Amino acid sequence: MEQSESADGPPVEALRAVFDVHEVRSDGRRRIYYGESLVPEQMLVREIWSAFRGAGYDVEAQVSGLGETDVVIVEPASQGVEEIPWKN
Repeated sequence: MEQSESADGPPVEALRAVFDVHEVRSDGRRRIYYGESLVPEQMLVREIWSAFRGAGYDVEAQVSGLGETDVVIVEPASQGVEEIPWKN
């Protein structure tokens, strides 16, 4: 049961290229995508990171690899202390 995505939300099309989305849940701040990764975990994050980060989101993936449900967690990117961006 997939919920529809809003136009101002995360760029889900980038995710669908490497992740078969079965269900989407939201707790108001985070969006959690349940499904099956079509690629290894490191490749999944590498493939979707730039699209999500460019839209202002951080992304984290947990791939089970044991036939269990994989998870991608997306939340607004943190800006650092008091909304000041961190610099390396």
